[in-house]
Amino acid sequence: MWWWYAIILLAVAYAALVLWYKSAWQSLPLYPQVPADYQPNTTVTVLVPARNEAANIAACLKSLVAQRFPANFLQIIVLDDASEDDTAAIATTFAHQHAFVQVVSVPPAAQSHKKEPSSMAFLKLQANSLYAPMPIVLWDPTGS
Repeated sequence: MWWWYAIILLAVAYAALVLWYKSAWQSLPLYPQVPADYQPNTTVTVLVPARNEAANIAACLKSLVAQRFPANFLQIIVLDDASEDDTAAIATTFAHQHAFVQVVSVPPAAQSHKKEPSSMAFLKLQANSLYAPMPIVLWDPTGS
């Protein structure tokens, strides 16, 4: 009968450990604090390849435009890979509203003429994802 007490004691100890891990995990800050006067040392180009992402591209671009990263150091290039929906039109609307957003319709690979980005750092992100306001600051390769 003593082994029942041992099993119960182990179960309670395990539950306490899991709860302690959970509280420690939740107490971590979501992002490191960035000074209000933060200025990066380099521009960052964000590449967003998209094909038939009309349902997702607007939310993705909204989350990227909302980054806490100076717009004059940020370039967002949407690579529209011959989408058959309104992906290019939606991205072009964002490009008209924000000078640092560009849309490039990618021709077949054999005819591709790539434009030189003006950045030292590149991020390739997914068009069907959303991004919290801090990732680009955290990815600044200069660590400034």
